[in-house]
Amino acid sequence: MRPDLDDLARLDRQLDADSERPLRQLAARDREIGRGLDRGSSQTRLLAWLDRVDSGAGRRPRLEAIAASITLWLGVAGLLSGISVMSGLLLVGRQQPVNVLLFLALFIGTQLLLLLLTLAVGIGVTRGSALHLPFENLNPVRLLWQKALARLSGALGQRHFAVIGRLALLRWGQLFGVWFNLGAAAAFMTILLVTDRSFGWSSTLDISDGAVWRLTQLLSAPWSAWLPAAATSPDLVAATRFHALQVVFDAGQSASMRGWWPFLFMSMVCYGLLPRFVLWSVFRWQYRRRLRLAFTRFPGVSLVLGRIDSPSVATQGEAGGNHPQTAGYADIGLLPADRRFSVLLDWAGAFAGSSADTGRFAMEAGNTLKAGLDLEADRQLLQRLNRERPASILIAVKSWEPPLSDLGDFIRGLDTGGDCFLLLLPLRGGGISVAERQDWQHFAARFPHRHLTVLAGEAGPPRSGADA
Repeated sequence: MRPDLDDLARLDRQLDADSERPLRQLAARDREIGRGLDRGSSQTRLLAWLDRVDSGAGRRPRLEAIAASITLWLGVAGLLSGISVMSGLLLVGRQQPVNVLLFLALFIGTQLLLLLLTLAVGIGVTRGSALHLPFENLNPVRLLWQKALARLSGALGQRHFAVIGRLALLRWGQLFGVWFNLGAAAAFMTILLVTDRSFGWSSTLDISDGAVWRLTQLLSAPWSAWLPAAATSPDLVAATRFHALQVVFDAGQSASMRGWWPFLFMSMVCYGLLPRFVLWSVFRWQYRRRLRLAFTRFPGVSLVLGRIDSPSVATQGEAGGNHPQTAGYADIGLLPADRRFSVLLDWAGAFAGSSADTGRFAMEAGNTLKAGLDLEADRQLLQRLNRERPASILIAVKSWEPPLSDLGDFIRGLDTGGDCFLLLLPLRGGGISVAERQDWQHFAARFPHRHLTVLAGEAGPPRSGADA
């Protein structure tokens, strides 16, 4: 079902390749593709666009093939593990009854504890928490999956894969549990069919018959009303208590010991198989949902969809070398000499490569910040700005480099309510060409909700395309 992991990898690779191309070239290509696409959801149009632009000339992603292999082998491993554990418990020490308390501890208690921990981790994952299961880093499936991602890091950056990857691991964990319980249940019934096994309970601790009956009554509550044959009784509990050294059982006690198996089988189904299946279904649904969200909200996707849906625009400059004022382009102006801005962001070291001086812009002291160098630092800065809500933000960018998706994501995440400006800085010893202005104007036009204004950080006229 698409989009799948390979689509996400292809999208990451394509957007990474597009970041090195001029924006006007991308706009012309995507508008042409958009004319031939049917109107539909963003996901449908994005998949169609990806199939058109991705020729597959590079290395094809194999994430789906790897995921399918992991699913298959985990199912086989779970089935064999369930059969092995159940066979070991029922067939070892056949001279004595199988201890019901040990059976419940292995197949019910341990699984319920793991299910609760898994549920807590799953809730944390869906809410963006970094909560992990104990010894999760030693999970062989996790190590295998990380190794697969490391080999494909050129196709899919792991920074876009955190939640999806953990949901995949949670889903696989429950898949293993489902097959483990199926294998255990199948071995349980098969062994009882071909051999004579009895069940009883024994404990070194001073546990009364009434305590064991109340425990089994609590466990059998979900099915005792409609399947009373799979419930227990005080007489059954009292008759099947034995001691470790006891080797001789009377006929009545032996007959009673055969009456435990319906309860034990239903306990495995109700507290082992069904919860695992439900959690697997939930994690599978969450995994598909997060995959669709990651695909349609991938950094840079909104720009692609905007280009696909945008009308044709003129790219010819007006006479005299002035910048164009055509549909699809934001207005551009010069930075007012007396304007004071609340915050200045030096994006990706724009001032370091330019002849411009921060002091020229009369900024308030202490409000010049670095940005565009680290994704985590940008996320924290974005949270800070949205919390402090400055009245105006000036983002200084390199005019000679095309706009990239990380800047678009940052601007899209701003929720300050104030004015936002892009300051185009010229390359050291040069100016800002008409083509460069057009690229940034078109980029700014994709954020109408921000009323993004483009400012030129030079007083001279723009250089022509020939001079660029």
